[in-house]
Amino acid sequence: MLVNGLGRYLADLPHAGAYELAFVRSTIAHGRVVEIRTEDASRAPGVLAIVTGKDLAALPSIPVIWRQEGLLVPDYPALAADVVHYVGQPVAAVVARSREEAEDAADLVEVDYQELPAVTDAREALRDGAPILHSELGTNEAYHSEIHAGPVDDIFQNAEV
Repeated sequence: MLVNGLGRYLADLPHAGAYELAFVRSTIAHGRVVEIRTEDASRAPGVLAIVTGKDLAALPSIPVIWRQEGLLVPDYPALAADVVHYVGQPVAAVVARSREEAEDAADLVEVDYQELPAVTDAREALRDGAPILHSELGTNEAYHSEIHAGPVDDIFQNAEV
């Protein structure tokens, strides 16, 4: 169907009376959100509401479905309020009458960050002195497990093949 141009996406469906949402996303990998200025965006045509992480602070975090004993899981707010942890993390949402108006207004939202040290390699993140990305966890290691059946080194050393 897609090859024939017959694919249908949510944006293609009629939605009379529905509003559109556009996210403002972090432009840095790790940093504190200092200020979010929404005044210009709130005056843009078609804008109905602008929501930031501070507006949603009373809501619970997005639940992590998979849990395991000993697994460290940071909070995942719907919109970052204080700290961003990756490029593209949502920090604000703009609701407007049309997709174009929502996106145009989102472009008018200004976010000031205090950039923090980032680490982008998993091995580097585990080295001594690496920046801690989720300070509330105190470590970058989310989980550690050792699984073996006896003296592994001896078994390999004495194996026939």
